[in-house]
Amino acid sequence: MAFMALTRLPVGEIRGQVPTLVQSAWAFPLIGALIGGLGALPMALAPAFNLSPVVSAGLSLLVMIWVTGALHEDGLADFADSAGSANRARKLEIMRDSRIGSYGVIALVLGIGLRWGAMIDLPALALVLPPVISRTLVVFAIHHMPPARDDGLGRLALGGVARNHRLAVSFFVITFAMAFGPAGLIALCMAAFTALAVAGFAMRMLGGQTGDVFGALILASEIVALIALSSLL
Repeated sequence: MAFMALTRLPVGEIRGQVPTLVQSAWAFPLIGALIGGLGALPMALAPAFNLSPVVSAGLSLLVMIWVTGALHEDGLADFADSAGSANRARKLEIMRDSRIGSYGVIALVLGIGLRWGAMIDLPALALVLPPVISRTLVVFAIHHMPPARDDGLGRLALGGVARNHRLAVSFFVITFAMAFGPAGLIALCMAAFTALAVAGFAMRMLGGQTGDVFGALILASEIVALIALSSLL
């Protein structure tokens, strides 16, 4: 279920009872590690093929976007477009519209540009941490934010994430961040503040979460974590 929610990797079908999103949330940081690990491969292999840092960073970003099926980029664009309306019902309508507006285009360009720029100077292994951080933070968004509408992905997040699952993902992300020293912990803290800001904005704008809100929260916190690491490592 975690694979299906966060990636477009072919993992087959679930036979029998399908777990809910909250039941699978404990695995989100592990999926983040896989996404980051696959994304790090082009940068790790760059010296063997004499690739420049700009090209290898671009290829790493491309791999991560392909693995996730651009799900989070779509959420970020829709969330940004909804900010152009002052009416809650209209905001939710905009977020369901498959068309993209100027706010969404700007958000995508800035999001991809900032990630690409931050990744250029990072060692390959450091690319694994931001996806782990961002997928951990969305676990807490799932737990604390009510759905903004009566259907859609956000509705699948009903019910709190089990306390032992929240403790497990917290221990995992803190331990993983500590492996990168103070830079990792600072990146975690800055990403957490960013996730809180996105969640607070969504609560004020929409009264809760949707799948697009989760996507925007993941990308925003990942971008900030990448920028923090690029300036500290």
